Amino acid sequence: MLADCQVLYLTQDGLRFLPQIRSLVHKRPILTIGETESFCQNDTGMICLTIKAQKLAIQINHKLTSDIGFRFSAELLRHTVLIKNGEAQNALP
Repeated sequence: MLADCQVLYLTQDGLRFLPQIRSLVHKRPILTIGETESFCQNDTGMICLTIKAQKLAIQINHKLTSDIGFRFSAELLRHTVLIKNGEAQNALP
């Protein structure tokens, strides 16, 4: 099912399938993107896209993306908050 999948986008409604999705994508190089902040604070969500103050907010789960080997450009990281050990941190100083 996910053999050729590179990116998996989960809407808020799709989160109800998170347990099944977690087992399918675990340790595979599939970029998982969700639209809730809590998605990046679990062991499945790599990128979270939310709206804050009428602007797109991007969070990246540092541990998951690093474990899989994903790298992000400095330009993207300038606009991103990293989640490390469940805590939000600026990606770049």
